[in-house]
Amino acid sequence: MAALLSLIQVVVEEHHQQLDSTVACSRATTACPSCYTRIMSVLSSDTHPKMESLLIQLLRDAPAWRKLEMLAQLNATARLLALSGLRQRHAKASEAQLRRRLAGLLLGEERAAKAYGDLEDAS
Repeated sequence: MAALLSLIQVVVEEHHQQLDSTVACSRATTACPSCYTRIMSVLSSDTHPKMESLLIQLLRDAPAWRKLEMLAQLNATARLLALSGLRQRHAKASEAQLRRRLAGLLLGEERAAKAYGDLEDAS
């Protein structure tokens, strides 16, 4: 395992020697920690750098199950916001029609029509 980590470190160092120090590589992932850190260094201009650094570290250290849970919550929130917008634009629509319209937003109209039928058929 130590040999593999050493090899990865050598490859990353060689990779960064080829880069301009102001440009991050296109593989800005945890596989390329230096570039990933450079890209992840500023998320919000109105957040103190120390707090932002702490947030980034907490996100990195979070277990996979927690990251998936946060992603699921984010998706649920996005659906609720989309449904809320549909309710505002189509105040007289039934819940079934709103769900069908939401499917149209999420899947595209063609796929939603195949899966759930035409919008006019929703009741």
